[in-house]
Amino acid sequence: MILRPEFTTHLAERLVTGESINLISPHGQGRRRTLQDLRSLMPASLPVQYIDLRLHQDDLEAVICACLKQQEQGLLILHNFNLLQNHDLISQLNAINKLNHISLLYISEDKTLQDLLAAESVHLPPLSSCQMVAEIKRRRLDPDACTVEQLLSDPAPYTALTTLTGQRVD
Repeated sequence: MILRPEFTTHLAERLVTGESINLISPHGQGRRRTLQDLRSLMPASLPVQYIDLRLHQDDLEAVICACLKQQEQGLLILHNFNLLQNHDLISQLNAINKLNHISLLYISEDKTLQDLLAAESVHLPPLSSCQMVAEIKRRRLDPDACTVEQLLSDPAPYTALTTLTGQRVD
């Protein structure tokens, strides 16, 4: 079950066609889950490279160099992109963006670096009540109406659900 089916399907379609996107969402909205769903929709033959800049920022330069030499279609996903402070690397990423066969998906908590990127900003839509109920059921729990409203009113509803249930479902 995909958490945001229409949004995620549209995002996958755009990335497969070579677009570059800066997906913006505050912490706790289900960005990692959206990435998981996105990967399930992408063609299995599409090489995907994923870097979480919170954990592996030092690896980015080597990955950029490899992408600039790459000849086949691919997708580079940069999670926690808002943590990147190196403007030279951002320029190199913009050079990758000019290659029609490589799509870039930046995942940011805010649009701080947006003016420097050659990518369209797309905001992750808030979870609907139906989507939250489906996610609660996916975790094999009873979606009490009060709990759903309580979760949706939280500034980080997906994190609140994980905290409430003690289940991180990836």
